Amino acid sequence: NNDVREADRIRAYYACTTFIDDEIKKLTDAYNNLSSNVKNNTIIIFWSDHGFHLGDHGLWGKKTVLEQSTHVPFAIIPPENFLNLNPGIRENIGKGVQAPVESVDIYPTLLDMCGFTIPKDQLAGTSLVPLLLDTETYVRSAAISQYENWKHKGLMAYSVRTKYHRLIVFPRVFNKNLPVNVLPYGNPKNIYARLLYDYHFQEPSEGGLRYETKNRWNSLSYRSIRTQLIQIWKSNIDDRDWKNLIGNPPPDANMKIKAIF
Repeated sequence: NNDVREADRIRAYYACTTFIDDEIKKLTDAYNNLSSNVKNNTIIIFWSDHGFHLGDHGLWGKKTVLEQSTHVPFAIIPPENFLNLNPGIRENIGKGVQAPVESVDIYPTLLDMCGFTIPKDQLAGTSLVPLLLDTETYVRSAAISQYENWKHKGLMAYSVRTKYHRLIVFPRVFNKNLPVNVLPYGNPKNIYARLLYDYHFQEPSEGGLRYETKNRWNSLSYRSIRTQLIQIWKSNIDDRDWKNLIGNPPPDANMKIKAIF
């Protein structure tokens, strides 16, 4: 509703968040009242299926592949019995992870934590247990997002998110009979727009954090990472689920945050 003030929209969103917090407390209270045998064997995973724009970029809602829409809360709480089998995880409890992960990684993670064999070459995701054991490691080189552009039908928006960078490409989709992830990569004229964002910087004025205010695509200093991200994006020609990303570190894995003074 355009008549609703922006401040009221944000206030309503935070009210929803507060309501969810209360509902989560009800679940955790119930969990704490379970028997030790049940609690010691219960895996808790908290995540959301998408983020939300609250006026940033002049957008409201979720229908983009920008950081505010694709970055979701995600936490794994291993049970006591799993910690006893993997004592090295205890020292990492409460730590954050900068490695790119995807929601498709949740299922194989649960299989791994429950001791089941993960079907080889049948899943697009991978187990995140290595990240529980070592928060500095990586399980995939990038996280992929895809969404049909809501303003320009006939454009597909792709995002390749690594540790510190995001490539966004808008290819035109000419043949509606083709699967949506089979696209005409070869001809540059078929690409409507290209965006490259850098999350190294700490200052919003430098386009840092999640603000995405500076497109680095044409910057010569970003030529190397740009080429690597484009190659990742193109790799789904022969691998539509991007399974080739699994087990490889991000191309910017060894880069550090750039403090701006």
